[in-house]
Amino acid sequence: MNRSLGGTAGGGVVAISPFVSNNGTNRLWPPESFRELTRLLIQEGLKVVLCHHPSNRQQAREYAEAGTEVACIELDLRSTAAVFSLCSLLVSVETGLVHVAEGVNLPVVSILGAFPPSRVLSRSDYSDCLFEKSHPCVPCYESQGCPYNRKCMDEITPLEVFEKVLDV
Repeated sequence: MNRSLGGTAGGGVVAISPFVSNNGTNRLWPPESFRELTRLLIQEGLKVVLCHHPSNRQQAREYAEAGTEVACIELDLRSTAAVFSLCSLLVSVETGLVHVAEGVNLPVVSILGAFPPSRVLSRSDYSDCLFEKSHPCVPCYESQGCPYNRKCMDEITPLEVFEKVLDV
């Protein structure tokens, strides 16, 4: 299957995974940033599918109700892998779905903030990661209680992620 994004002419499906478990709040990218990224992707002619765990059902509902034109799907891991096989790309914070995507050879743009890519990803090429190296907390191994108010995640802009998506 050709997974190219295809620009506005060919369309393409981008999966997003904006949520983490309750014990990983430092790994979250701001919801408004994910919504703006979604808007940019749709404006580019791409379809967006939000993949989430049942524990994130309420967050997904709020995301959809915020006016974001996105299909929300709640699936088990096997079904998620099947959906990923039909997608062009995954944009995700540091979640288990990144590993599922890697398992089906789906390209991933990872929003990691100060989390070192080598700690999170199983591959050796990290060119598609947004990893902030300039913060005093790098590398970060904390999942909660950031003394820098998650500045490393908040400073990654939707436009940066969008441009990375178009480069992959």
